[in-house]
Amino acid sequence: MKVIIKNIYESFVRLINHVIFKNFTALSFLQISNYIFPLITLPYLVRILGPEKYGLVNLTIAFISYFNILTDFGFAYSANHEISINRDNKPKVESILSSILTIKTILLIISTMIFLILIFIVPFFKKDFNAYLIAILILAGNTYSFNWFFQGMERMKYITYINFSAKLIFTILIFLIIHTQSDFISLIGLNGLFSIGISIGGILLITKKFGYRLVFPKLDEIIFQFNEGKLIFVSNIGISLYAISNTFLLGLFTNNIIVGYYSAADKLRTAMQALLSPLSQSLYPRFAFLFKNSFNEAVLLVKKIYFIISILGILIGTFTIIYSKELVIYILGINYLPSIPIIRIMAFVPLIVGISNLSGIQVLLNLNEKGNFMRIILVAALINLILLFILIPIDKAIGAAYSMLITEIFVTSILSLFAYKKIALLRK
Repeated sequence: MKVIIKNIYESFVRLINHVIFKNFTALSFLQISNYIFPLITLPYLVRILGPEKYGLVNLTIAFISYFNILTDFGFAYSANHEISINRDNKPKVESILSSILTIKTILLIISTMIFLILIFIVPFFKKDFNAYLIAILILAGNTYSFNWFFQGMERMKYITYINFSAKLIFTILIFLIIHTQSDFISLIGLNGLFSIGISIGGILLITKKFGYRLVFPKLDEIIFQFNEGKLIFVSNIGISLYAISNTFLLGLFTNNIIVGYYSAADKLRTAMQALLSPLSQSLYPRFAFLFKNSFNEAVLLVKKIYFIISILGILIGTFTIIYSKELVIYILGINYLPSIPIIRIMAFVPLIVGISNLSGIQVLLNLNEKGNFMRIILVAALINLILLFILIPIDKAIGAAYSMLITEIFVTSILSLFAYKKIALLRK
């Protein structure tokens, strides 16, 4: 009996000391803070701002997110992968880091110019000009997010500390500053300052704590990193068309109040989805390593993660459907009862997205199937746009929710089929 207990103890010690477990724990903590803190402030904000101003804030953030897609340019995964496979080569890591930052800076300048032209000229944006103008802070902060670097190095605990501290301060400031509906612009500004703070903390960690230098990158390295992120960037455009566009098109076709109902429901959905996200994000660099060095072990890990995601996703979806009314009333308030059917439609989206992420990002991207991944996402984006133009005029926010659900089911089905066939082909 003592031998059994000793073996169990030693296995547990090995588990908690394993780099995957450490990164999973760090990412879990990060994702929990990403959604627990907003859930703390969500009941307060939706009541103070009301559906209309809360909808406007989310519409503004959705619009700026289009430009963040350009500045991210797929580096969240391509640079993550490059850092992961070169982590023991410090000069190479410095070259990758500097090249990515150079490209991001150029893209930020281009994005800002386009953004300013639009909000100065287009009447839809001019009527809420101040809200959109201050959102540039969000664009700048998100551009220089360094999660991809720390994930690639599998040292997520450090950026987790920064994120947690920033979110804690951000949460406190919301209660200190946001008191009336007219404070919605201050909320957008706080979001921007929060993002910038995390970015500053990230670069200080990289240069001061870990000793990496920013160097003058070679042109061929810049071109290589640009090309590596290019296909994922195109895919990200597609993803945005069935993620961000739901909120944005809802705002174009309806009004800020309906956007508020939809956005509030979607916040609850993303909070549920956050329970699955760390599993996928912490494993990406591990899959990159295993598919390159131990294919059978990688396939075995895919099966294990698929099982875990399925069980957790079913439990989350069932809970959300059963307690959707209670979730809306107690978290959002009585003014958001129209959000109940929306959250019910979205209930199993976390499960579907979890499987989609495993099949597409973890498997296909790591097996050099970027082309197929891109084509699937673009087809899905087209389907979602067609559905949005049909369903939003018919059923407004309900239509947008159904469009999300149908599109995610399509994406997951096709990505899973491609992943299964690719693995079967390579195992022959």
